[in-house]
Amino acid sequence: MGKRQEAALETQQKLVDAARALILERGFNNFNVSDITEKAGVAKGSFYTYFEHKEDIIDIVTKQNIYPLREASLSMKGNVTDKLSHYLYEAMSQIVEYGLISAQNWMQLGMKPGNVCILNKMHLDMKVVEEIMQSGVNSGELSTDMPIESILHCIIAEFYGIVVTWCISN
Repeated sequence: MGKRQEAALETQQKLVDAARALILERGFNNFNVSDITEKAGVAKGSFYTYFEHKEDIIDIVTKQNIYPLREASLSMKGNVTDKLSHYLYEAMSQIVEYGLISAQNWMQLGMKPGNVCILNKMHLDMKVVEEIMQSGVNSGELSTDMPIESILHCIIAEFYGIVVTWCISN
């Protein structure tokens, strides 16, 4: 990789790190692209080199949180229940770390027609839970007759139900 490519990746990561910090500080709705670029120490136009909308960078922040958690959950020793519990507990811990306001903002984003932030996160969570369950089938821990897809949808519905309930009731 050349110096120009390395610099571009570094700038993009600065923007992502700035967005993550702003989400933690203010919630999703309480900052804009200018705030991100100012915190990252880059020109405002740099943002649009890498992202079209603020929601695009939020999607990257989400993925950067989920992928290491996915790897840790899939590679850990233990049974399917241990792996699934680990993933769901840590995913919920991340939501709590970002705070109630961020979770409420995130849910509001998901209610806007055409906005895919919450759907992308839910699909990522579904994929990881499915992978964990499939690893149980592959190891013989779960029966091949087990309706993984049905159970998967129940687990995700319960998980997101808990998040929504927390957002509503604190």
